[in-house]
Amino acid sequence: MVVIAIIGILAGISMQILTQMRGKAFDARALQDLRHTALAEESYFATFEVYKDCSNATCTTVLPGIEALSAGVTLTITSSTTGFVGTAQHPSGTGKIYSWNSSNGGLQ
Repeated sequence: MVVIAIIGILAGISMQILTQMRGKAFDARALQDLRHTALAEESYFATFEVYKDCSNATCTTVLPGIEALSAGVTLTITSSTTGFVGTAQHPSGTGKIYSWNSSNGGLQ
């Protein structure tokens, strides 16, 4: 009986840790998509001397090198003449919203 209780407690703890780690993995997807999109923005600017607005799937059509975003990631890039600001998050993540500001040095 004691063994079953201990196994139940350990299972409960491990499930909580697994859920936290899963959320962080979804956050990592959003962060990577934001980094790749920011690199594509800078590549586009180096060629055409203008930044592009995009969000989600439109980033794959207007920016070079972006073939697909991770499933579920919400990504938005807003541009100006001097830079761009991007945000990304995943609804299954921990709730963290990643932000990139090219005028302030990148990842915020």
